[in-house]
Amino acid sequence: MLGASAAEKHGGSGGNPLDTLAILEEIVLAGGSSGLISALFSHGIATLHIVASGNRDLIERFARPALEGRTIGSLGITEPGGGSDVAGIRTTARREGDEYVSDGAKLYITSGTRADFVTTAVRTGGPGAAGISLIVVPTGTPGFTVSHKLDKMAGCARTPPSCSPTTCGVPAANPAGEENSEFAQIAQQFQGERPPSRRATTL
Repeated sequence: MLGASAAEKHGGSGGNPLDTLAILEEIVLAGGSSGLISALFSHGIATLHIVASGNRDLIERFARPALEGRTIGSLGITEPGGGSDVAGIRTTARREGDEYVSDGAKLYITSGTRADFVTTAVRTGGPGAAGISLIVVPTGTPGFTVSHKLDKMAGCARTPPSCSPTTCGVPAANPAGEENSEFAQIAQQFQGERPPSRRATTL
């Protein structure tokens, strides 16, 4: 079920987004919460960008294990004080030799306290939408920290951390897509990410 809408060559079951939507609706109809769905399927929004990049190395290292249920992925977009303002991302990543050095903070990252990797939106270029990239950050990377699990009034299964990452070095082979061109990719994937969660909340 975890890879219902992903291609078999990427570790999925070969279905489509409607298959995943049907699974999510049935979980809610059986008594599951939207928080449970977010926790179980957080890898879905983390791996979409990796698969879309077409980078076979990243797909094999990160997407396939997550789609097969062997690892947990999360998506790092939201920042303190900025919400999901993707064009206003302030977390930066600069190329230094064989790695990108990322510096910044993220907030409300579903599964962030237990993830094996975070597909992270960073600023590699100038201001605005044109300077946004996506980099896959393994949570074991030196310098990556999760300060604590946030106390919440609802959706407690989602386990969001207060912030991550701080300053860490990520291999230069880890960008998911072309540098400074990922705003459109994030916007496109948001179209599929948001409706199922809204639908699950209202059932």
